[in-house]
Amino acid sequence: MNLFNDEEILTTTTDGNIVVLTTHRIRSSNSIQWGLSIMLEKISSIQAIYNSYPVLLVLAVITALAAIIMRGQGNEAAIVLPIVLAIVLTIGYFATR
Repeated sequence: MNLFNDEEILTTTTDGNIVVLTTHRIRSSNSIQWGLSIMLEKISSIQAIYNSYPVLLVLAVITALAAIIMRGQGNEAAIVLPIVLAIVLTIGYFATR
């Protein structure tokens, strides 16, 4: 492998394919010939984007508070649906993070 004037080898792997990382490029080859060479300036980074829906958590809290208020009024049978809905909304919030 011919290096540029100011290029240095940073690391090399030799497990089947030879991969060489230099200060300017990354090169990959098999044992017979050099195959792929990519300049490091052509490699871009990837940004991970997370979407969060906090409105689901707010709705879960409001629904849970409504269930607590209904229980305080003695309406025991009516609290099952709001509690289940609050749990589903909370799971939905954490699933969308």
